[in-house]
Amino acid sequence: MSDVDLSKLSVHEELREFLYHVRGLLEAHDKLVPLLNRLNETFDTDVEKAAETLSLLEVEIFDHLGYHRKEIRRPLAALARRTYKALEKAEEEAASAK
Repeated sequence: MSDVDLSKLSVHEELREFLYHVRGLLEAHDKLVPLLNRLNETFDTDVEKAAETLSLLEVEIFDHLGYHRKEIRRPLAALARRTYKALEKAEEEAASAK
């Protein structure tokens, strides 16, 4: 998986679903890079390998990446609501402290 530090987020149980899909997106990215390199290398030289690589790319893009892209919407929106609510509270507290 891509070298991303999620340690602070990982301690929050309520972010479990969000992190699952983030990790899935990162994993899909990591799988796309070698497939795209392989397609680039084989495109005009080995039509059989290029066709096989395109099939693998379709699976990775439409199934794996598409699944996590779709499913992250709800947990990402929940995280955004939580974060903006905390921001509002901090701003209110700062304003009342003046």
